[in-house]
Amino acid sequence: MRKFLLFQFFLISVLAHAQDYVDGSMLQSADRIFDPSIKTATLRPTLDPYGLPIIKFNSIERLRLDFDELGVDFTNFSYTIIHCNHDWTPSDLLKAEYIEGMQNYYFQEYEFSINTYIPYTHYTVTIPNDNLRFTKSGNYILIVYKNDDINDVVLTKRFMVYEEIVNVGGKVIRATKLDERNTHQQLNLVLSHTGYDIPNPYIDLNMSIIQNGRWDNAVIGLKPKFIRNNQMDYNFDGENSFAGGNEFRNFDTKQLTELTINTRKSVLDSNYTIFLMPEEPR
Repeated sequence: MRKFLLFQFFLISVLAHAQDYVDGSMLQSADRIFDPSIKTATLRPTLDPYGLPIIKFNSIERLRLDFDELGVDFTNFSYTIIHCNHDWTPSDLLKAEYIEGMQNYYFQEYEFSINTYIPYTHYTVTIPNDNLRFTKSGNYILIVYKNDDINDVVLTKRFMVYEEIVNVGGKVIRATKLDERNTHQQLNLVLSHTGYDIPNPYIDLNMSIIQNGRWDNAVIGLKPKFIRNNQMDYNFDGENSFAGGNEFRNFDTKQLTELTINTRKSVLDSNYTIFLMPEEPR
């Protein structure tokens, strides 16, 4: 039985230039963790803990960031957001143009671990909140830094705030390229923009496709292949295809001192390291 993939596609208007105090290359490479003591960082919708970090503009939807810092001490973490272009370079907007409230704020929710082999502190923040709200849709980077130093970044997370301005329909089909027929799946898209003028779709419009929330293999900046009657077709031969298959592997680590399902070795040093059984691609 063929397993179909979940794709997320989005539309962002083109902006330009960069903020002058954050390294632009750092933002483009998000999501990333820069501090080795930071673990298990997730950014998810509060109403869907397994969803992608995408919420509707001017709605009740919120995003929740969670992460752990290993160690016994409390760290003074702060956060801010950066508005970005379609390619995740910082836009030319000033913070006051897309943030209402405080432009930087401290983490107020944290919890110390109890009776764990390795002590840690769990930090949480939900955005937007009473202290920081965004006033524009688009691509954003959530930046977490410590000790009031914006250059001491510990992690960055991408998220998107969308508006329902155009309609996009998609269909997953078998790859049209002969050498990919048995290994890839193709996503054909049709964008309808009745009532919303796009003067030059090849300049003013950027279509990107991500597969299961992954940015490492995202297709960025697709241009329409056909334009007709307020519709744009994104129907290509290979540019919009992705390797298929099942990305989930089953293993059991409930017992750290014994080998369980699909575990090959357990090593205790400063912490437990579990080595899994190798598997073939499928």
